[in-house]
Amino acid sequence: DTIGNSMWTLIMDGTFMDNIGGTLAKLRYLEEEGYDWYVGWTMIMVFTCYVLLTAITVMNMLIGVLCEV
Repeated sequence: DTIGNSMWTLIMDGTFMDNIGGTLAKLRYLEEEGYDWYVGWTMIMVFTCYVLLTAITVMNMLIGVLCEV
C-alpha cells in the first residue's frame, strides 16, 4: 500500500505541479465520509481527465505560439 501511495503522490504532486494532490486525496477518501467507493473514484476519473485535457490544450497552444503557426 505504501508503494501505491508513493506512486500516487509522485504523479499528482510531482508531474502535474498544480497542487491537485490534496484535492484528489480528499476524493480518494470520500468512502470514510459515508459515500460509496465508486462516487469518489468516478470523481477522480472525471477530474483527472479534465486536468489532462487542459494540460494538453495549454501545451499545444504554447507550441503553436513558439512555432508561430
